[in-house]
Amino acid sequence: MLTLQMALDSDLNGITLGDGAGNARVSTNGSFDLILDTNSGNTTGNITINDGAAGGIHLNPSTTGIINMTSTDAGALGAQLNFNHNGGSQANADVVTRIFFNGQDDAAATQAYAQIDVTAKDVAAASPDGTVTFSVMVANTMLNRLILDADTNGIIVGNGTGNAVVQSQGNFDLVLQTGNATTGNITIADGAGAAITITGAVGAAAS
Repeated sequence: MLTLQMALDSDLNGITLGDGAGNARVSTNGSFDLILDTNSGNTTGNITINDGAAGGIHLNPSTTGIINMTSTDAGALGAQLNFNHNGGSQANADVVTRIFFNGQDDAAATQAYAQIDVTAKDVAAASPDGTVTFSVMVANTMLNRLILDADTNGIIVGNGTGNAVVQSQGNFDLVLQTGNATTGNITIADGAGAAITITGAVGAAAS
């Protein structure tokens, strides 16, 4: 029995693939690359991949899991990856982009181990503000560990539910240093009813 594999439709400036009864596929004949090209490298034209309203777009590289993005622009800026949230109902505290880093647990179930959230802290057109939050999985709960906030010219550590820690990796010193050797102060400020504690290891002196 013959089934429809490809159709040319007067309402579509292109082709329709598949018979409507299953997934459609575009594949190469033999061990060759599959190339989507806008008029052999013309200076205009985009390649757009649209999914269904309740669908998704999946990239499934085999073996090494590498996805390459290459820019051939001779300028100073290389390849760019843009995430756009165009929902039409923008509001403060919207998470405009979330990136999950997933693996598997020892039961072979998909498990998120870390995530990055970008939040629209203030969507005012005249003075928009953003926040980037880095989180990791801790005892089956995703917890903030580092925040870049528009209102803080620096970093925020911790998740707000316990003491925050800044430590060095391995047996090395932790150094707080100003960017200029001749100017700039280092200030450690406590809360109104708190205290500053400096603790040295056994046999070491705080200086």
